Amino acid sequence: MLVTYTTPTPSARRKLHRRLYGYIDYSNNGRYKYERKGLLSRINHVKVNKATISVNDAEALIIINLFKKLGVEYKTF
Repeated sequence: MLVTYTTPTPSARRKLHRRLYGYIDYSNNGRYKYERKGLLSRINHVKVNKATISVNDAEALIIINLFKKLGVEYKTF
Protein backbone atom coordinates (compact mmCIF):
# COMPACT_ATOMS: atom_id res chain seq x y z
CA MET A 1 0.00 0.00 0.00
CA LEU A 2 1.25 3.47 -0.86
CA VAL A 3 0.77 6.19 1.72
CA THR A 4 1.35 9.83 0.79
CA TYR A 5 1.17 12.73 3.22
CA THR A 6 1.36 16.50 3.50
CA THR A 7 1.96 18.61 6.58
CA PRO A 8 0.48 22.05 7.21
CA THR A 9 3.60 23.69 8.64
CA PRO A 10 7.37 23.08 8.66
CA SER A 11 7.31 22.44 12.41
CA ALA A 12 4.62 19.77 11.93
CA ARG A 13 6.75 18.19 9.20
CA ARG A 14 9.79 18.14 11.48
CA LYS A 15 7.76 16.56 14.27
CA LEU A 16 6.37 13.91 11.92
CA HIS A 17 9.76 13.08 10.40
CA ARG A 18 11.29 12.66 13.84
CA ARG A 19 8.50 10.24 14.78
CA LEU A 20 8.77 8.33 11.50
CA TYR A 21 12.52 8.21 10.80
CA GLY A 22 14.09 8.95 14.18
CA TYR A 23 16.83 11.43 14.99
CA ILE A 24 20.17 11.84 16.74
CA ASP A 25 20.03 13.49 20.15
CA TYR A 26 23.06 15.24 21.64
CA SER A 27 23.44 16.04 25.32
CA ASN A 28 25.99 17.74 27.54
CA ASN A 29 27.21 20.09 24.77
CA GLY A 30 27.64 17.26 22.27
CA ARG A 31 29.62 15.00 24.55
CA TYR A 32 27.02 12.23 24.36
CA LYS A 33 25.17 11.11 21.28
CA TYR A 34 21.97 9.04 21.32
CA GLU A 35 20.18 7.58 18.32
CA ARG A 36 16.42 7.81 18.80
CA LYS A 37 14.78 5.30 16.50
CA GLY A 38 11.60 6.11 14.63
CA LEU A 39 8.52 4.12 13.79
CA LEU A 40 9.81 3.04 10.38
CA SER A 41 12.93 1.45 11.88
CA ARG A 42 10.67 -1.39 13.10
CA ILE A 43 8.55 -1.64 9.93
CA ASN A 44 9.55 -2.99 6.53
CA HIS A 45 9.08 -0.08 4.16
CA VAL A 46 10.31 1.55 0.98
CA LYS A 47 10.57 5.32 0.75
CA VAL A 48 9.27 5.91 -2.77
CA ASN A 49 9.34 9.69 -2.86
CA LYS A 50 9.84 12.65 -0.54
CA ALA A 51 6.42 12.18 1.09
CA THR A 52 5.45 8.69 -0.09
CA ILE A 53 6.01 5.43 1.77
CA SER A 54 5.25 1.90 0.56
CA VAL A 55 4.28 -0.56 3.31
CA ASN A 56 2.05 -3.62 3.61
CA ASP A 57 -1.59 -3.19 4.62
CA ALA A 58 -1.28 -4.18 8.30
CA GLU A 59 1.65 -1.84 8.93
CA ALA A 60 -0.04 0.98 7.01
CA LEU A 61 -2.66 1.14 9.77
CA ILE A 62 0.05 1.91 12.31
CA ILE A 63 1.32 4.80 10.18
CA ILE A 64 -2.20 6.07 9.49
CA ASN A 65 -2.92 6.14 13.23
CA LEU A 66 0.19 8.28 13.73
CA PHE A 67 -0.97 10.64 10.97
CA LYS A 68 -4.37 11.00 12.60
CA LYS A 69 -2.79 11.65 15.97
CA LEU A 70 -0.57 14.41 14.55
CA GLY A 71 -3.25 15.90 12.29
CA VAL A 72 -1.43 15.14 9.04
CA GLU A 73 -3.34 14.95 5.74
CA TYR A 74 -2.77 11.63 3.98
CA LYS A 75 -3.97 9.50 1.06
CA THR A 76 -3.63 5.78 0.49
CA PHE A 77 -3.40 3.91 -2.80
